[in-house]
Amino acid sequence: IRAKIRIAFSKGAFCRKRGNLICGDRDFSSFEGVTSLSRIFKINARVILYILFFLVVLSFLEFDRKLKKINFNSLLFVFIFLFFISAIRFDVGWDYVSYYNLIEKNVDYYDSQFMRLELFNRYLILLSQYLGFTQLFFIITSFIITFSFYSTLKKYSADVIISTLLFISLPIFFFSSLSIIRQYTAIG
Repeated sequence: IRAKIRIAFSKGAFCRKRGNLICGDRDFSSFEGVTSLSRIFKINARVILYILFFLVVLSFLEFDRKLKKINFNSLLFVFIFLFFISAIRFDVGWDYVSYYNLIEKNVDYYDSQFMRLELFNRYLILLSQYLGFTQLFFIITSFIITFSFYSTLKKYSADVIISTLLFISLPIFFFSSLSIIRQYTAIG
């Protein structure tokens, strides 16, 4: 009798039982070869997008390194790409829903929630409400954040390529800017 081996993961368990691989409620023992590995270990679409995103940025920055000079046009393209990713996001970040609901006026005690914001953010929310374009708030704040990081890296960084890779790779920079919008806007 074979013993059950259970490895608990965050959203389910993988177990080996009588030679069959079971993942949650699905039995993957009927698949064969390499395709079974891809079906067992489904790669999340977000992970694929992040890898593609990182490869695009890395390819532009590596192209500059091969030319042995810093071409600020491709650095600008990288930050325009970052701005685009940041501006079109939907339901990303801890405070996205709260800003979305404030713009759409879907919150209880709207006045008290609105008055706790800084003056600049209030005007952005009022502009988004007036135009009826909720995403405008996120587009403008994304522009402020990415432009401030671009200009700071361009002006003060000794190695712009490494600094840009660190900005993208470390979660405390770019990915945090998607979650704590007001703080990063204040930094910018």
